Formats: sequence, structure tokens, C-alpha cells
Amino acid sequence: MPRAVRLAAAPLAAVAAATLAACASSGGGPASSPTAATPGNVETSTQILGTGGTASELRVLARAEGPVEATLGRSVDSVFAALPAVYAALGLPVNTVVTDARTVGATTARAPRRINRQPPSRYFDCGRDLNGVAYADQYAVTMTVISRVRAGAPGAGSVVSTQVTASAAPQVNAGAGLRCNSTGALEQAIHAAAGGGAR
Repeated sequence: MPRAVRLAAAPLAAVAAATLAACASSGGGPASSPTAATPGNVETSTQILGTGGTASELRVLARAEGPVEATLGRSVDSVFAALPAVYAALGLPVNTVVTDARTVGATTARAPRRINRQPPSRYFDCGRDLNGVAYADQYAVTMTVISRVRAGAPGAGSVVSTQVTASAAPQVNAGAGLRCNSTGALEQAIHAAAGGGAR
């Protein structure tokens, strides 16, 4: 059961991809639905300074930080080879490919206004303004999305791990930015497509 915690708002921070060790390849197998292990949810609370110096508290339920993993019934090489096309189909600009580490990513990239035909707020929870409009749909969102593939248990295909970090800032009169949480939907979409399932 999720544990509710209160976290202070963090200022805009740069997001960067980490370099991982190389992963071994495994044998091929039929495509199957991914089995995901998703971190628990946390309730975050932050204060947003409005016009006239008034402050309001935003409370959102968002996925705790950390990579989301899924076990796929496909080989490491086939999943890794599919990831660039998966990212492109979702609208994620691939600018990082590390073959030895079986890693594909969109690092420090501007999120498009539509990801998989959905608004950014479907994937990034940056809070909402006093009118209830999601900041992710108003602000410019900078994201880092990294997927890594490694061998699974013998006969289990491969394991794909995806981590999403993001921040949002006003597109005009830029001031302090907002740290965004992943809703978990983007990781799920990537894993489902990489496993040969529906997005």
C-alpha cells in the first residue's frame, strides 16, 4: 500500500543520463506481455507563489522516483534493436544510443506537445495551477527518458528498465521551474511496445 509522505518543492534542476555497464545478450523467444515492477506512489506537497504574493498548496499523487522494469519474452538484441523505433513512434527524440550498454534514450530533450497522441500531463505530473490546469500542458517540459536492456533469468527473455525524469518552466517570463514526477504511463507504453504489445 502506498505510503504518503510530504516533500518540499525542488527548484529546476538539470537532468542527465547515467552510463551503465554492458549487458549480456540472451536467446530469442516469443513476444509476450511485459510484467512490470513499478515503484510505489508518494503524495507530494509544494507551494506555488501566485500573483500578489499569494501562495497555494498543491498536493499530487505521483510515482516515486526510480526505474520501472518489465520482463519481456524477447531477446536482449531484439528489444534493443526495437527501442529507437518505439521511441520515435511515441514522439520521443532519440539522442542517446549506447550499444555496449544496450541503452537508448532521449536525454535533456524538450518534450513534444503530444506524446503518443496524448498531452504531456498524461506522463508528467508537474502540479496544477489555481484553475486546475496541469503545468505540464502549459510549461515547457524538459525530460530525460532512458531505457536499458539486460538478460533476464534463463529462459525468461530480457528485462527492460526505463527511468523518466523531467522539469517544467514557463515558456515566457521564465522563472523558477518545477520538478515533475513521472506518472508511470510513459514507461508502461515503452515496455508494451518493446514487448510487441499495444501502446
